[in-house]
Amino acid sequence: MKIAKNGYGEIGKAKGEWADKIGEKLDLERNVSPSFQYLLAFLENSV
Repeated sequence: MKIAKNGYGEIGKAKGEWADKIGEKLDLERNVSPSFQYLLAFLENSV
């Protein structure tokens, strides 16, 4: 198995940076996606 030119570490780092940027803009109260609301309810009931 060959590793991409930048390697898996670079790809993972980029994904983490994207997640941080998305997280800053995410409004939990305004997201009306049924699957997202299900996830929120599950997490709220789990703690």
